[in-house]
Amino acid sequence: MKISGKSDQPVDIVPPNTGSFVGFVLTINGAGGDDYCVNFGGAAGGQIIESGNSRFVVKKPTSEATCPSGPAVCGDGVIQTPAEDCDVGNDGACPGLCGSTGLACTCPPPT
Repeated sequence: MKISGKSDQPVDIVPPNTGSFVGFVLTINGAGGDDYCVNFGGAAGGQIIESGNSRFVVKKPTSEATCPSGPAVCGDGVIQTPAEDCDVGNDGACPGLCGSTGLACTCPPPT
């Protein structure tokens, strides 16, 4: 998937400035609709190519990692990819900034 802001539409997401996987869940027709998930990198392997906060690519993954079977639960100590990139007690991706004091279990964007 490629996301670009070249068509004068704002893009509010950015690649991780340090990451270990890439994934997304596409839900069609809202809750109760069909969900499609892709999750590469991490356990699925592949070559990670990063360029600061402007580019993040996983090339040639050897498999597809497991997708979540339900919504991620922030604070359960388990990183449920692709929805979470850290969790309370398991925050190596962004030490001290994940899931504490009500923050989401995703690393805050770089400032």
